[in-house]
Amino acid sequence: MVYYCKKKKIKKEEYMVLENLYLIVAITEKSNAIGKDNNLLYFLKEDMNFFKEKTCGNSIICGRKTFEGFKTKPLPKRKNIVLTKSDFSFDGVSVFKSIEDLIVFVKENPSEKFLVCGGMSIYKQLIDFCSKMYVTKYEEKEIVDADSHFPKIDEEIWKVTEKINGESENPKLAFYTYERI
Repeated sequence: MVYYCKKKKIKKEEYMVLENLYLIVAITEKSNAIGKDNNLLYFLKEDMNFFKEKTCGNSIICGRKTFEGFKTKPLPKRKNIVLTKSDFSFDGVSVFKSIEDLIVFVKENPSEKFLVCGGMSIYKQLIDFCSKMYVTKYEEKEIVDADSHFPKIDEEIWKVTEKINGESENPKLAFYTYERI
């Protein structure tokens, strides 16, 4: 299903932070790197299980390139939503052509949880609307070669409410939950 612009502009302050819009991302601890060549930097089972735990039974929001990078399309046990200006459709996927329409949809479905899961452009466009973030941080002994990075987490806006150290040793990782202050 494709959602087209309703030609109705909404004032940003009307929907600045949505309680049911979250973000989930895996980054390196120093450079906030998230990927290279449309691929994740690491594929650790522990992190993939964390992603499944947080997203299954909910809606995920991603860009077209991120969606095309999924090995299984659409991701099972989740409602898949793609935000793109491209001419795109895929069975079982809702497509939004504008942020405004996506925000209206999220706002009109307050009992549903939506998780933004990439890529870089989508994170940058939607982070200001999110109320919570699940962030996997990978230890970074040296700066990794990456072509996409997550925005710096502003500690005046976000506070860590939970940190769980992962079991992986190569690389080490930790799972953080951030909530808006």
